[in-house]
Amino acid sequence: MRGLIIKDLLNLKKQGIFLGAFVIVYLFISIQMGDGAFFAGVLLIMCALMPMTAMSYDERVKWDRYALSMPISRADIVVGKYALGILLLAVALVASLLATFVVGDINFKDNMLSTIMIGGIGIAMMSVILPILFKVGVEKARYVIIAVFTAPVLAIFTLGKLVDNGRITISQLGQINYTLLAAGVIVALIALFVLSLLISLKIYSRKEF
Repeated sequence: MRGLIIKDLLNLKKQGIFLGAFVIVYLFISIQMGDGAFFAGVLLIMCALMPMTAMSYDERVKWDRYALSMPISRADIVVGKYALGILLLAVALVASLLATFVVGDINFKDNMLSTIMIGGIGIAMMSVILPILFKVGVEKARYVIIAVFTAPVLAIFTLGKLVDNGRITISQLGQINYTLLAAGVIVALIALFVLSLLISLKIYSRKEF
């Protein structure tokens, strides 16, 4: 398992310079805006995409066919991709929280909460995308992936419009029991992640190369 994750990290290292420059540019923009959540959103969503990038490299060199000729189980390959995604999201979450200290704006608490929420969105996106990738491959799944990543943006935009138009008021939002909401979201994310993993395991166990 560890070897599979290291292999993926070495493949992703090929984009290291580009990704590093990308992160620095958006960190600078975030500092100028005084909004740590902006940097967190960019970084966490980018890391949620990394398993897809790793699978793209695997498809290009037909890695799966080679790997299955070695003492590596299909379950190891699937779990390895999920472990890679969680690892990168964890690193991104820590980096994003540190960025809120660098930004140092008056909304630090709000930025921190937003960062954690975005991390949850990243896990949800990864949970939806990976079974699709295992089923049809990276190339065929591109349009579905675009739709998956567009949906949260549209949802947030719609919520903002409802607030601006007065259909949803801040007082109404304030009446939400955030402790129960957070607990419910965490349980839902765990359930979604486990279900996604089980589906991917079933898909990959039947896949022919």
